Amino acid sequence: MLGLFYDLMLGYGYGITNCLVVTIGFIGLFAYLMMGYTNLSNGAGALEHIYYSIVSFTTVGYGEVTPVQKYPIALVMTSVFLFLSIVWTAIVSAVVVKRLVN
Repeated sequence: MLGLFYDLMLGYGYGITNCLVVTIGFIGLFAYLMMGYTNLSNGAGALEHIYYSIVSFTTVGYGEVTPVQKYPIALVMTSVFLFLSIVWTAIVSAVVVKRLVN
C-alpha cells in the first residue's frame, strides 16, 4: 500500500515534474484550508493565502501573516504543514539527486 502511494505521489520513474505538481498541490490545499484562520483581513484574496502557504512551506516564516491563536485547528494545521514540508523537501532532494546521478 505504501509503495502504491509513493508511486502515485512521485510517478513511476521519479519525475521531477510530478514533484512540482505535488508541491503546488500541497501549497494550494494548505492555502485553501487556512482561509479564515489567519490574521489577514476578511477581504484578503487567494494570493495572500498562497503567499502565507509558500512562506510556511519553505519554512521562512516572516511573521506578518500568522494563524489566529483562538482557533487551535489553525495552529495544528500549520504545524503539520511545516513537518510535511520538511519531509517533502527530503523526498524531492532524493529525487533530484537520483536524477543527477543517472
